[in-house]
Amino acid sequence: MEKPFTQLKLSEAQRGLAMEGAYLRWTPEELTQRLGITFQIEQDDLGPMDAALIASDGKQFGLMRLLQAPNPRYTALLINEKTLDVTGDVCDGLEALGIDSSEVIAFHLDYRPERHVLWRQDDHGRQFVVGEYTCRSDVANVLRRLTAYQHKQMYWVEKK
Repeated sequence: MEKPFTQLKLSEAQRGLAMEGAYLRWTPEELTQRLGITFQIEQDDLGPMDAALIASDGKQFGLMRLLQAPNPRYTALLINEKTLDVTGDVCDGLEALGIDSSEVIAFHLDYRPERHVLWRQDDHGRQFVVGEYTCRSDVANVLRRLTAYQHKQMYWVEKK
């Protein structure tokens, strides 16, 4: 499967990419192993950090772990600090990484879970709810698994 993101050089980061949208359960080492993301050690006023930059659908997302944090296990997903849609940007970042919200240990205070209902229609026209999800990335991951099979069904998502 092709990656839904492109890794960029840290020097290509857009201004304002500094707000922690979510904290992922995965360490930079796990992200490297699972997704092939390369982290670099950077230094700023907060101290040394592992950092990486990805882009998907015209948006940039940072990944950062402060090495001197009290618990440096978790990786922050960075979104643009001037965003008007924290929830949308966090879900876009998770979707780009192929990570669902169950892999997040904390969200930004302005994150507002949304309700997405995934429906399926079978060959006889009957419609069923497959599941309800709180982030578009969760729906995208389920759809990716369901549509990988030979027998195709019709699926759609309703936002409630």
